[in-house]
Amino acid sequence: MMLRKIAIAALLITASLVAAVEPLDADYLKSFEKWKAELVDGRKQHWLPLAGLFWLKPGENNFGSAPDNGIVLPSGPAHAGVFERQDKAVTVKLRSGVEAKIGEKIATESKLDADVTNHPTIIELGALRMFVIERGDRVGIRVGNLCAFGWQKNGGRSQRARRRHVQSDCRRSSFQIERARLDAYIV
Repeated sequence: MMLRKIAIAALLITASLVAAVEPLDADYLKSFEKWKAELVDGRKQHWLPLAGLFWLKPGENNFGSAPDNGIVLPSGPAHAGVFERQDKAVTVKLRSGVEAKIGEKIATESKLDADVTNHPTIIELGALRMFVIERGDRVGIRVGNLCAFGWQKNGGRSQRARRRHVQSDCRRSSFQIERARLDAYIV
């Protein structure tokens, strides 16, 4: 008799749990999928291509791909230049023969605006992108690598063409990259 009561109670509990589960609302599922897509895209754009974060010391901070630099980059010239920090102000001076775009212009030195201005000055050095970040009293250089998954701008290209463009950038010198970009605009 006791076993029968337990079986009936278990059956009632199971039936009530099944009845309590409702199918998910279509609007909820749609908003969840949108949120999930935005989250994944944000990770691809901002975190997966992160190649480094280097906190600057006051004064000169050498950077390049050689191990004797204070800031060692994953690729590029062995001794690319110097970041100079004075309080929260940062300037960059590239060494002779180093080609880069600073703020979308070819230059060899410039004052750099930090990310807190909402318009950071971006240094384009081959497949690397660098900009100044401020976090409280700390000032640093965040380095992104176009060769890493996801950090690509849509320059009017399809996703497949952008992927090929970035992948090919990872195998060429900065001179070849600039030449290919110029050729693309001329055609």
